[in-house]
Amino acid sequence: MPPFYPFERREENGTVFHYGRGTVDAKGPVATMIVASHKFFGSRSDTPRLGMLFVVGEEIGGTGMKAFASYAKNTTFRAAIFGEPTEGKLASGHKGSLGLTLDVKGKSAHSAYPWLGVSAVNYLAEAIVALNMLEPALPKSELLGATTLNTGLIRGGVAGNVVAEAANASVSIRIARSEDDAVAVVREMVTGILSPLVARAKEANATFSLIFSNSTYPAPILDTDVEGLEVAPVFYGTDIPSLPQVEERYLFGTGTIEVAHTPNEGLSQDELLQAAEAYGLILRSLFPTNSTAS
Repeated sequence: MPPFYPFERREENGTVFHYGRGTVDAKGPVATMIVASHKFFGSRSDTPRLGMLFVVGEEIGGTGMKAFASYAKNTTFRAAIFGEPTEGKLASGHKGSLGLTLDVKGKSAHSAYPWLGVSAVNYLAEAIVALNMLEPALPKSELLGATTLNTGLIRGGVAGNVVAEAANASVSIRIARSEDDAVAVVREMVTGILSPLVARAKEANATFSLIFSNSTYPAPILDTDVEGLEVAPVFYGTDIPSLPQVEERYLFGTGTIEVAHTPNEGLSQDELLQAAEAYGLILRSLFPTNSTAS
């Protein structure tokens, strides 16, 4: 069973705050979407066609949204509002994604005789340095700035006195371009900078594999045609590309990504109220008074 994180209500300088893991990402959007939908239906004499979808696994490959997209593969949705912490602004776009695993297989040996082995860690370290040098040259865009990469997980070796036989690293690349070939361009640049290392490893009877994720996408450009809401881009990824059968895509939520997934994750009562009002504003723009469009 996953750990349970209780929520704490505090009053600070006359303002009420709600703290706890998941408050910002994404229980805040869930709660305010429910409130906004209830208020929206209460204000209407007609019955707009509106559904609510809450999925699991968004942080680990988007399995929930992908499962729903497959289930509803023959359905086209006129519009969808996706909830993420956007600081109360309507997102104009977010970065694309390309995952990469670097996997090296060398040869173990006693560290006193390193020439008898092939260090997988050494090859991996060179690769990470090469990728960091490549980063400034990766594609940029006016809307989303620079494409960035992060080596977030490294594994390798068994002990300090043993030449490492195996090592691997996980790299996350955030793509700033929205063109259809944006992922292919970045992939080609990464492959090019690392190909000399791959060849050198082969000459040493080692293997250096570049394993690119199948879950890739260029930067989505989103709909922002809602009067009264401030607009700004965000730089993280979302489930939006996993539901391609949506015609109009809106991304909005309260709170900041800067505190998401941290012990200090929290929202003020005022932020929650403002988010519920904003979701209502988006709904009213999608369903003008007495409209029965679906």
